[in-house]
Amino acid sequence: MKEASLEEMLDKIPDESLARMAYEAVQECREGYMRIRRQYPSLGEPQDGWTYIFAEKLPLFLDRPDAWYHTSNIQKIDWQLRTFTTLNSVYSFEFIEME
Repeated sequence: MKEASLEEMLDKIPDESLARMAYEAVQECREGYMRIRRQYPSLGEPQDGWTYIFAEKLPLFLDRPDAWYHTSNIQKIDWQLRTFTTLNSVYSFEFIEME
């Protein structure tokens, strides 16, 4: 998906505005190992795993040995505070980027 051109995205996603949004989000994404923990509205259990796409406007999926963990779409990533915000939650994160 990260290597797909805009034309390929438009072929696979019939909604042009959604295809363009996905293409732009994927261009700015990061891949790596993450540990996250929900901070708001209540403190959650730490979750960790590999993410293939960490970007605003897309959900976060963590690939783990037992199951996938996912969030709703990320609205904002604050790299200085090491937090990201979804529709209803705020998470802290540690990120080890792929070299």
